[in-house]
Amino acid sequence: MATLDDLESSIENWDDLFPAINNAPAANTFELGLVLGGTVSAGAYTAGVIDFLVEALDAWQDQKPDADSPTWKVKLKVATGTSGGGVTSVLLARALSYQFPPVRTTSTVDEQNLNPFYRVWVKELDIQKMLATDDLDNTTAIPSLLNASALDNCKQLIANYAVTFQNPVAKARSYVDNPWPVYVTLTNLRGIPYSIDMGINGLVQEYVDHADFVRLAVFSQGLDAHYSLRPDELGVSDQPTLGQIPWSKAMEYALGTAAFPVGFPLRPLDKPVSHYRYRPFIVDDPLNPVKQGTVKWQALLAPGSDTIVNDEYHFLAADGGMADNEPINLCRQVLEGYAPANISSGTDANRALLLIDPFADQASLGPDGALDVIKSLQPLIATLLDQARYDSRDLYLAGNPNIFNRFMITANRQGQVPGGKNIASASLSAFGGFLHEDYRRHDFLLGRQNCQKFLRENFCVHADNPLVKPWVNGRQPGDHPLIFTGADGVASVKLIPLYGNTIYNEATIAFPTGRFGTPPALPPAIEALLQARIAKLVDKIKDNYLNANIFEDIYLLPLLKTGEDQLLASVNSLISQGLSDWGL
Repeated sequence: MATLDDLESSIENWDDLFPAINNAPAANTFELGLVLGGTVSAGAYTAGVIDFLVEALDAWQDQKPDADSPTWKVKLKVATGTSGGGVTSVLLARALSYQFPPVRTTSTVDEQNLNPFYRVWVKELDIQKMLATDDLDNTTAIPSLLNASALDNCKQLIANYAVTFQNPVAKARSYVDNPWPVYVTLTNLRGIPYSIDMGINGLVQEYVDHADFVRLAVFSQGLDAHYSLRPDELGVSDQPTLGQIPWSKAMEYALGTAAFPVGFPLRPLDKPVSHYRYRPFIVDDPLNPVKQGTVKWQALLAPGSDTIVNDEYHFLAADGGMADNEPINLCRQVLEGYAPANISSGTDANRALLLIDPFADQASLGPDGALDVIKSLQPLIATLLDQARYDSRDLYLAGNPNIFNRFMITANRQGQVPGGKNIASASLSAFGGFLHEDYRRHDFLLGRQNCQKFLRENFCVHADNPLVKPWVNGRQPGDHPLIFTGADGVASVKLIPLYGNTIYNEATIAFPTGRFGTPPALPPAIEALLQARIAKLVDKIKDNYLNANIFEDIYLLPLLKTGEDQLLASVNSLISQGLSDWGL
């Protein structure tokens, strides 16, 4: 049990844990942090990007060096993720221990099933599993509109990786830190109580912070006996020891960040309460800019105690994108420090964030008039999520060709405006990908193609950067495949060379139009599942929710008056219109 004295004591190694400015990377090393944004079903696109990136780094690592080989390294230093991006960040950390086949248009079914990114995002997460009704049996509660068994099954697939992927061969990867820090953002519905001494006549301001996260230290390259876990992280490995957690627990956090409101169930989670001691914030003080947040520990006392706080903090988690806890800042702090100098020029940059965001395009607006209580739910949830999206400054830096410590990969089909309209999974508020495997397959392959294009054309530094200048040795664009004229018009060097099969142009499949006819209509098999789930949801509401309290009745009575047949027709119409709008 933790005591108030322990939790309120000063942290002697605070500056080491949270440096204002990080030391420079190791010699001849460019550090890369991955930021995986929210996706819902568009996680298939992000999975494709990651699949190609790992293949490219593997091919470079395995390539026999010669006199003309690059003299620098690119090292993955951290991954941060929200919602579906959080799931993929944990999946990546799991997969980095093993060999697996990449998936291209020519891959066999066996290769598809042995690829963890394709297996989870393209094969497993399908609407037919989400419309099953077994989650509504033997319970009075409605956990969510959709059945989460597909998500739970993926949790088991990833946690039991060696069984799922048929005893894969271990793979040593020198381009990833060990342990590798992975941040999963969470919306903590219980919240963390804080207090701030305003320094004015004893005034203290209290508030509850719902933006939460968990830091995982993933030993993908085997346990390191010389590494001591930070006091604010949880170790993860196949053989968990003291202070570590098994992969099944790590996947609980991944499902917590993917708990899309109403659509999927909220997730009960817990964390060591002591982790909340380590929440820095920045102030305008050049001598001491990184301050410690003050948790109101008295609000967390164990029942019947004046001095003891339970070791574990229990809370309900919702989609990590609902609160202002975007993963970009967490990634930046690990790479650069908590109050860093901005080293962003092509000549000086030695570390960068790579934002993988399928939806980096024009946003859609909400309603402009009055709505009833039922129809207001969807725009209300959308507003909460939109308001917690990435900061405009971060998106600007990632898309600016003159900035070399921020990069972005977003969906891009040839001849189209980049962004969500290029992927099938972005339809129907990003739930559309669950409707058909071809939607997810297209997006996965497009992600691979976009990643290859990014490595060929965008991920670079200037030729006079000290990291690459000795290797360039006066050569000009065109003298070597890695030296080219960048988007800013300056001689530049590609940071990740392509070897092996990654040199061949990545193929995709045609945009998957017409899978549900013209105009689109759900096939009988899916419609029957949808009808059965609607009927069972309505029965549950009638039996267990009416007259519970006035607020639930206000929302539920209009729904019941609509009738099951009309609800089915409305959902069918919504899906048909959404697919039509997306050109599907």
